[in-house]
Amino acid sequence: MMTSNTMKLRMYRIVSSAMSVTRALLVLAVFVCLVPPGCYLDVNVQCETDNDCVNGAVCEVQTHRCKCPNGQTSCDVGDTVICVDLQTSSEHCGQCQRTCVKGKQRCVVGSCQDCGANAKFCPDGSCIDPQTDPANCGDCGIKCPTNSECLQGKCSCRAGRQVCNGVCVDIQANVQHCGSCGMTCPTDKPFCIKGVCQKNCSTQCEGVCTDTSSSQEHCGACGNRCGSGKICCQGKCVDTQSDSNHCGGCGKVCDGGAGCSSGSCSCQNGAQFCGGTCVDIKTDPRHCGACGQACASGETCSKGMCCPTGQTNCEGLCVDLDNDPWFCGRCEHSCVGEACVKGDCEPCKDDSSCSGVLSCNSSRQRCVCGPSCGWVQAAQGASSDVQILAVQADAQQHVYLAGSWRGEGRLGVATHKGGASADVFVAKLDPLGRVIWLRVFASQGQSEARALAVTKDSLVVAGVFASSLAWGSNTLTAKGSQDLFVAALSTTGTAQWMVSAGATKSTEATALIREGDTSFYVAGTFQSQLALGSTSLSSSNSAEGFVAKLQVEANQPRWFWAVAPGGQLQPSSLALQGNTHLLVGGSFQSDITIPGKDPLKSNGLRTLGLFRLNRVGGVVSDGIGALGNATLHGLAVCPSGLTYIAGSFQGSTKLGSLVLQPEQPSDPGDMFVAELDGSFQVKRTLTFPDQGFGEALAVGCNGKDVWVAGTFEKSITWSKDLASATKGKQDVFVAQLDPETTPNITLKTQQTLGSSDDDRVRTIALDAYGGVFVAGESKAEATFPVKPKDTTVSLVGSQTRWLWKVTP
Repeated sequence: MMTSNTMKLRMYRIVSSAMSVTRALLVLAVFVCLVPPGCYLDVNVQCETDNDCVNGAVCEVQTHRCKCPNGQTSCDVGDTVICVDLQTSSEHCGQCQRTCVKGKQRCVVGSCQDCGANAKFCPDGSCIDPQTDPANCGDCGIKCPTNSECLQGKCSCRAGRQVCNGVCVDIQANVQHCGSCGMTCPTDKPFCIKGVCQKNCSTQCEGVCTDTSSSQEHCGACGNRCGSGKICCQGKCVDTQSDSNHCGGCGKVCDGGAGCSSGSCSCQNGAQFCGGTCVDIKTDPRHCGACGQACASGETCSKGMCCPTGQTNCEGLCVDLDNDPWFCGRCEHSCVGEACVKGDCEPCKDDSSCSGVLSCNSSRQRCVCGPSCGWVQAAQGASSDVQILAVQADAQQHVYLAGSWRGEGRLGVATHKGGASADVFVAKLDPLGRVIWLRVFASQGQSEARALAVTKDSLVVAGVFASSLAWGSNTLTAKGSQDLFVAALSTTGTAQWMVSAGATKSTEATALIREGDTSFYVAGTFQSQLALGSTSLSSSNSAEGFVAKLQVEANQPRWFWAVAPGGQLQPSSLALQGNTHLLVGGSFQSDITIPGKDPLKSNGLRTLGLFRLNRVGGVVSDGIGALGNATLHGLAVCPSGLTYIAGSFQGSTKLGSLVLQPEQPSDPGDMFVAELDGSFQVKRTLTFPDQGFGEALAVGCNGKDVWVAGTFEKSITWSKDLASATKGKQDVFVAQLDPETTPNITLKTQQTLGSSDDDRVRTIALDAYGGVFVAGESKAEATFPVKPKDTTVSLVGSQTRWLWKVTP
């Protein structure tokens, strides 16, 4: 008889032996799992549905055995075998029992990787990607059904599958859910093919009838499973986001040379669809610049623009690179005054070497657009309002424009669609008036550039803005209802530095002039308190004038000094006189205090004022005021040292030591030009008698010539034998004066411009080669006297703004 201890020992050995056999079977099961077609967790367990299986297994219909789903492997966890995805399991990453560090790593494609920026930490210390983790889809612990995947934080069955009894099944091939959930195939039709129960099956994968042309797990062949982001199309795993033969879905082919991007057919490398075909609108003559925009016979498509054959589109201009001095050999190369001969720059020999349009300045051997080279450029738009308020020319005869731009319009070939409020615009034209570039700087309120200065390497504009103004990557914010700004661009149109200043109410910049390339003088008005650098200015309730110096070092602007003469001065013009003085011209309505000098007296009417500042500290030195009703519009200092002012007056008006007399006492306004010597004394005047109201609005000089431009009504008398009558309500005149005659200034030449409605001058600019540029506007079609042939500019919208290069 066995003792109690002996019986216990035998029982222990029997149990140990049984456990050894169990472990051996589990090891065998793990080994089998690694070998296709699958892994049966327990060959002795019969199953009818997936619910009969445990630990992530599913029921194989043909064998009625529990097995791991495709793509998963069984792993031994203690005395239990579970199904895991070695590609994503943090406890079994790449192989059983390889554990990723909790809270720091996660399993990505079978490899432990550090948690990324989208990771979320769960209470168990693991890190998950709630956007893609099927075991934690959207949040920790939210597990997706078997054979589903997690897309953007939501569980979704893989393509071709549907949730049935909590499991994603292929209703195209599953005999228990054939065509729809719960639809079991009968014994006489045991195969589910494309969602229909049938008698026969051509291909079986893992005992299941499979359509390898569309099966995600058996695409093209059994066991060929399509990876994440791909679907099975015609027996091939494809990415419908990028495959041009299956773009957005199987069989959706991109035609016309289009490629597939983000699941949609689109043209590549800048091409676009025209008539169902991808075309390069930069070079295709049938669709040049836009679909259906065909070039005419004898033209080619160059960078989206139809140009005569042999010419190239350079910044919106059709040019001959062989002989165009501003685009010589290539678009980025300018001869800077030399002739362009077969694509190379050379000193000009005669006019014929200057493209037949320009003139050869023999003393400098430069091709120039001289006095005989005239043109007109217009800014137009049915719903636009473009104001040209400032014009300047550089040493290479490029012309710069600045002003305001509202709505959708065009300047030459350049177009811009602006908003309901006015923005600041700046443009560069070549010497023939062709637009090289146009820049518009957006603001949140009414903004405009009112003055312009050109330096060696840049151009500087000054004006006013409301709310905010974007200048390149920087934005200015207004302190008051509107502030002044001064900002720079490179000669290629790139925004550089910018600075603003604002009073507690309103501040404006009305005039700007440069001293060298780094110093600038700015004039304008302000109301209330204004800080300019370390200087604080104060005004009464009315707007008062100021003058300030701006210094720029290493693209950093700073206010150097500022001064506000007493009285309600409204500055409109600045000019430099020699190396000692700065001239400030405008109008005033109350006395202007001049330290150490007699004040400029006002009779209560807004009248002309002109004074000088020294250029080292802004101290007012002396001034001239008009006793009477007069207005100053233009101011220029000529190389001779003489100063000229232009404007209008009404009634007998004393200007310095001279008296201006109207032709008729009842005249509403006559025009005048006055000459001042180097001592700031008025020496001579010239008046322009006219019937109706007239204004001399701009004056300038180049060399010895003085030019004045303005408007008049009804008629104007230039001399006893020379008179011009208006064509419309108000016409434009441009006159060349001869200041060398004595004792009076005389007229050399004059031209008038008139439409059937109002015409007006805004400003005038001159270059060193005799070029005269006048900016203005017309409210009807206008014909400009330009050599060799007059040019007519049509009316688009309510009025057309124009720049006219005058030819004598």
